[in-house]
Amino acid sequence: MLTINNHPRIKSLIPQIAKKGVVIVDGIGDRKRLLLQAIVDDYIKNAEPVGSRTIVKRYELGLSSATIRNEMADLEDMGFLDKPHTSAGRIPSHLGYRYYVNSLMQRYHLSQTEIERLSSELEIQAHELKQILSTIADVVSRATNYAAVVIEPTSSDCVINDIKLVVIDSHSLLLVVVTSDGLIKSRVIKSDIPVNESIANYMTNFLCEKLKGLSRDSVTLSTLSNIHNEFPQYHELIMLIFKFLDECLKESRNEQLYLSGTINVLNYPEYNDIDKAKAFLALFDKKDILKKALEQDNNAKGVSVFIGVENNQEELKEYSLILSPYKAGEKLRGKVAIIGPTRMHYSKAIVSLEYICGKINQLFEKLF
Repeated sequence: MLTINNHPRIKSLIPQIAKKGVVIVDGIGDRKRLLLQAIVDDYIKNAEPVGSRTIVKRYELGLSSATIRNEMADLEDMGFLDKPHTSAGRIPSHLGYRYYVNSLMQRYHLSQTEIERLSSELEIQAHELKQILSTIADVVSRATNYAAVVIEPTSSDCVINDIKLVVIDSHSLLLVVVTSDGLIKSRVIKSDIPVNESIANYMTNFLCEKLKGLSRDSVTLSTLSNIHNEFPQYHELIMLIFKFLDECLKESRNEQLYLSGTINVLNYPEYNDIDKAKAFLALFDKKDILKKALEQDNNAKGVSVFIGVENNQEELKEYSLILSPYKAGEKLRGKVAIIGPTRMHYSKAIVSLEYICGKINQLFEKLF
């Protein structure tokens, strides 16, 4: 199911892109709807600005060239079309694409051949999570011919599941921490005051009693103070334990990204310009930006589409992002995203992502 968002970013852009009066998105007439649909479909397919003669030749709308020119001028004034300086034709604006995706786009139907190919490619035999997610990214990029990003599944409320202190010698302990998303980390820590097995066991039990089931955000100063007060002579050791626990919970949130198909952009004429191609490819070296982009619409249950200026990261303002969540067990959620030009085959990309994420959910249901 496609999630349609009331994007504040596109709202803020409307005064800038409307040349006359107020843009009334829902008040567009049937004739303009048909014309806008034809223009967007044609531009997505051919990557050439669309003029009135093109519409008359390729689409049976029952309208004269003069009428089409007038309607196109109105659509441009309303902010749905842009006119490149070097062409007499028009291209869709970000607002035009948004209206198209929300109201005009015809749903793409995967062919039986496409379904069989995707099903076969998603019969992943690997058991290593990294290999599974890497394969999924490859499948998505091949199915859509855009760049694919997969973020590994994590729990939004990752908590401490277990803590264990094991004595190595009188001044060294092995600290083992287990989090709710399956992360198991250990570190040798040093104590300036001797520690025996009895003290280590008591400290383990006390730490578990106070911290088990708590997330990073829910550990209060009061809780930390109580632990300090229980072991005043072990101040340095307790501080080392707190620091390691914090690192573990941070790492649980530090999701790994898997990328595929970034060079697919070179298949599109928009990126014959070497500077544009370089800017797009450089985007995938900026993992923090990609992660923030994928955090958009975290509560969505289906596919979400962010077009150009709707993206929350400045670096993505010239691109479109289509993303969908997937589930891995009861609590873990990840995301799959497609990034490409705003002149994207939205319908095919959306339907492909819906199908793939459905298969991913089935795959992880078996694994978990």
